[in-house]
Amino acid sequence: MNNEFKPISDAELSKFSIVPLGGRACWYFFHWGLLKNYTRNDPMWPLIVGGLAHLKDNFAKWYYLWPKDIDLGGYLKQYVSDFSLMGKIENNITIPTSCFIDRINSADLDTISDKDLQDLAMFFSNSFMDVSYTSVILRLIDLSVLDYFNNRFKGDSRKDEIIRHVAVFPGLSYLLKEELALAELAQKLKEGELSEDSDIFNKKIKEIKNLYCWTVCGYYNERPRSEADYVAMVRDLVHGDPLKKINGIMYRHQADLQMREGILSSFNDEEKLVASLAGESTRLKDYYKYSSNKLIFFGESIFKEIADRVKRPIDFIKNLEPREVIALIQGKYINDDLVSIRAKNSLILAFPGHRQEYRGEDMDEFEKKYLGFEKDSTGEFKGRVACAGIARGKVKVIKDSREFSKMEDGNILVVANTSPDYMSILSKAAAIVAEEGGITAHVSVVSREFGIPCIVGVKRITEILKDGDTVEVDANNGVARLVK
Repeated sequence: MNNEFKPISDAELSKFSIVPLGGRACWYFFHWGLLKNYTRNDPMWPLIVGGLAHLKDNFAKWYYLWPKDIDLGGYLKQYVSDFSLMGKIENNITIPTSCFIDRINSADLDTISDKDLQDLAMFFSNSFMDVSYTSVILRLIDLSVLDYFNNRFKGDSRKDEIIRHVAVFPGLSYLLKEELALAELAQKLKEGELSEDSDIFNKKIKEIKNLYCWTVCGYYNERPRSEADYVAMVRDLVHGDPLKKINGIMYRHQADLQMREGILSSFNDEEKLVASLAGESTRLKDYYKYSSNKLIFFGESIFKEIADRVKRPIDFIKNLEPREVIALIQGKYINDDLVSIRAKNSLILAFPGHRQEYRGEDMDEFEKKYLGFEKDSTGEFKGRVACAGIARGKVKVIKDSREFSKMEDGNILVVANTSPDYMSILSKAAAIVAEEGGITAHVSVVSREFGIPCIVGVKRITEILKDGDTVEVDANNGVARLVK
């Protein structure tokens, strides 16, 4: 345990509810940084929650330490009354990302000293934490907006429809921009305007790669797309109907915007302000994911250089804390057993000024005491509609890319959350059921953008359903039913 933080007593923990949030495959390096963010005392961006994460075989399950006296309305008010704070959040994403990329691009990793490599590694760690802290703030804004509209339209049959449309923003997400760029290139090939061996085609492929290749990266082993990947994607589109895809993207987006305008026309001034905040939060969350993945993409070369110098596997280095990475470069002793244990099964709790980590028997005891739950015996699971529709099929519970090969056409995809690398299997899903429930969550946004029936905010569903279960997803009413 780091001595700069106070331990967390049972008495302090009793002030919180432990609320499941979602999960993702994650190296310990990023897991540690994401949780350290919850220890920050930042007067501009105050935290009203703590964080808890259970890392098991490099898959992190995230929870909020939710104060029992939490005031989401008060938290929301500061952003509604001062919308300029959203611009400052954007700067908090842009500046650390740009500064790190400028620094890594100007460094010659082959020749820099060990000391300079240590400084660069720590600069990367601090940049990642600065950028990822904005995601904590955006999640809290997301939940505050969700709480506001849940209370505002309680009992209204249109509530889920209202909530999912207030979160739409005028521009296209980075994912849709990438899809559109590929579909437009495929259409030009299909119409004979371009050929694959032309300089213009190859230039366009390079441009797309240089803009979007890192969008599928993340906190684990997600591989950036290559030029060859993009060429293969364009070929697949040519074999289909790229024009239909282009029109479909634009039609769904325009339909969402029109629906949003219709909803906002009946809102009062306060409701319109909160809706504007919701749309801006969605845009910034998309920008955060794009920037964070870009940061990780450019940071990969640091891990590779360290691995070469210390003659240790890169996976081992990514399962260290930042200060252990520095110690490793300095030739100091690293406890390999501890590194392995943490990645296999450990837990971190954190809130401002406090942090505690559990492993071994302490971890088992904490898990039994605080993280256990009774499975719903009714076989009916309620959530929020992210995209309407009805589907029935066999369940595939997928945690990360290591399990993508399980997914077959017509399956019901059951996830903690999705991320951009899931795009390769989303087209196979008849419907999605997800634990993450925020209006800006990737799964909420992507299901709406691509018209996949989806229910979100279904707590613990990846622990309840199992591969092969037959489920009916009624995403018109936000219910998933286990078919006996």
